[in-house]
Amino acid sequence: MSDITVDAIKRAVCHEFGITMMDLISRRKPYRLSHPRMVAMFLARCLTQEKVEVLGLEFGGRDHSTVVSGMQRVIALMKTDPAFALRVTALEARLRAPEMVEHF
Repeated sequence: MSDITVDAIKRAVCHEFGITMMDLISRRKPYRLSHPRMVAMFLARCLTQEKVEVLGLEFGGRDHSTVVSGMQRVIALMKTDPAFALRVTALEARLRAPEMVEHF
């Protein structure tokens, strides 16, 4: 694993989807917020060694099952929506580039 942090992932997702950090971790559930939140949880699980229980806390005190469900939804959507899959993989690639992590 690299030195990618959950905070860097949160900042990158907020930048990508045009939302604030408070929106990302809020309890609010509209799709324009829950969708980026699921992406952030998915990337955090893929790019860090954090456990789902810890990620749940990082994303507004959510239960670990919410993190797992969100990850499954992202995976399913990536299989059916090529544009979404490209967006997520491009974001992942930017996060993996060391010079970009500092940017977010």
